[in-house]
Amino acid sequence: KPLGTNGRLLPAGSLREPFRMALRRAHVVILHNANLVTGRKLAILRRFVRRELHFAAPGSGSVRIISSSARPRALFHATSDALHNIPFHLLSTTPRLCTLCAIGNPAAFEALVRCLSAESARSHSGARRQSVPTICAHFRFVDHHRFTIAELTHARDRAHKLGATAIITTEKDWYRDRALMRQVFCDAPPEEQRKTPQLWILSIQLVPHEPDALASVMFERPGSLQVKI
Repeated sequence: KPLGTNGRLLPAGSLREPFRMALRRAHVVILHNANLVTGRKLAILRRFVRRELHFAAPGSGSVRIISSSARPRALFHATSDALHNIPFHLLSTTPRLCTLCAIGNPAAFEALVRCLSAESARSHSGARRQSVPTICAHFRFVDHHRFTIAELTHARDRAHKLGATAIITTEKDWYRDRALMRQVFCDAPPEEQRKTPQLWILSIQLVPHEPDALASVMFERPGSLQVKI
């Protein structure tokens, strides 16, 4: 959705500035989460962006349009005083889990968790094949939402009732509200500990599908590269 939810600026829509105004400054346009759409849809998006570039900045034929996807980088378990790196294959031993996020594209995050869970189950080196974990609930909030104690407690208790032993959130959400998250998930009173799922944080990285093309533009314009994602 290159034009956001409805093509309007905040607060009426999700755009921070007019689309064409952003394109006028861009040397590279990245179509992110391209792995979540078909090749035909991606081709349509490329044509749309090229047309918008033509109207926004005539003579912008040198602007590169590349695609990218999100890739899991690391998985962390949050405790009272630290984040502990845990292997991805633990997902294959977790029969039920939930997701929690307040980002612009929750569906992409949830799809990444599903794919990672399935891949973990397929590649686990145990003696028997592991079943794919069930994602039993998605706790979604609007982008940039600041969690409250009540909201996190509800998610924690609901996940417990559904039989989930872990809740996965994003790095963005963790670093925005880590004090509250630790209070609810890591520092619960002893009587609450038995019904508190572990809190896991998924770290991701952007992986360009045409890395050579992106690198060439970066070397051409050191220190002045403008990217529109």
